[in-house]
Amino acid sequence: MAMTKEGLVLENNNGNLKIKVDRNSACGSCAASGSCAERKTTIIEIFSADNINKGDKVILESDADEISKISALVYVVPVILVMIGALAPSFLLKNSGYDTNLISLGSVILMLVLSVLYIKRLDKGAKKENLMKVRKIY
Repeated sequence: MAMTKEGLVLENNNGNLKIKVDRNSACGSCAASGSCAERKTTIIEIFSADNINKGDKVILESDADEISKISALVYVVPVILVMIGALAPSFLLKNSGYDTNLISLGSVILMLVLSVLYIKRLDKGAKKENLMKVRKIY
């Protein structure tokens, strides 16, 4: 299933576009609208070799299934890694006499760092796959 959004090109730096995209209309009907911390617009950076200039209106198209899969990985993998970091020292060093609380803290920090590295690598991979396509509205 394809997901499309309309946006406005704010900048074109040798094909590296900055596009302002408005939030869904569903945000306006939400009970938290007005008090929500969510921004009303999002800036998306994408590369396009097409002749697109500042001020042009564009359509962004993406595969909703791929975006959902990547979003799930970004949220689920760090939680799992942190849980492993918190619980593993308690199980592995149960009767060793070591202070497992301090080791668990270090393990959680290590897993957080690994999570950040994982997300950065996932982001680079997503950029290379061109999950999002942009085309100019004429």
